[in-house]
Amino acid sequence: MKIAKNFIYNTSYQILVLLLPLVTVPYIARVLGPEGVGAKSYTFSIVQYFILIAILGLDAYGIREVAKVKDNRKKLSETFKSLFILRVMTVSVAFILFCLFMYWNTEFISLFWIQSLYIVIVASDVAWLFMGLE
Repeated sequence: MKIAKNFIYNTSYQILVLLLPLVTVPYIARVLGPEGVGAKSYTFSIVQYFILIAILGLDAYGIREVAKVKDNRKKLSETFKSLFILRVMTVSVAFILFCLFMYWNTEFISLFWIQSLYIVIVASDVAWLFMGLE
């Protein structure tokens, strides 16, 4: 039952990630117009590079490490804590680099600040924990 429950949660999470943009993108396109959508896409593509720096392959590593210790509750807690701290550190470094980037690129500064929330949100994503637990 535990595996089925985790499978359902993981599947619903993946479906939500796929369907949410299908609902929000038409509304955003209508509200922002062509120039606004272009600026949003440009800033989001830049932010994605910093998200890649923040993640550093930690999702795959986290899944593997959690799967190794999933039966030992104490080890699982220690592993999660250390991986979460590592993730917060890498996100902090990526955010500092992003702030330095914004210092030199001030064209869409307000959009960059709004999009920077994606970098911060990456720190709280613990989907790797649930995937490692099956």
